Amino acid sequence: MNGVNFDISDDNQFRMYCVQQFGILTDRTQGLEKIKIDVPLLKQELADVREDIKDEKFWHNVKSAAGPFLVVAHIAAKKLGINI
Repeated sequence: MNGVNFDISDDNQFRMYCVQQFGILTDRTQGLEKIKIDVPLLKQELADVREDIKDEKFWHNVKSAAGPFLVVAHIAAKKLGINI
């Protein structure tokens, strides 16, 4: 058991071992409360970034589709004598 030898029938030695193990457990799990707070925030930030990416792709597609139409409309307006 982690290189610790003790007599299981000796209550004091067993208690000291348990306290030591709980101390190790406490040290290893010390940041879990912060993680419980940070993880939902990070998930929300990630969702926001994904939504922004979708919006950016949508508007890029709109601009790509509207560009040629605006060029054609501009040429047609010039042909009709409309100054833009």
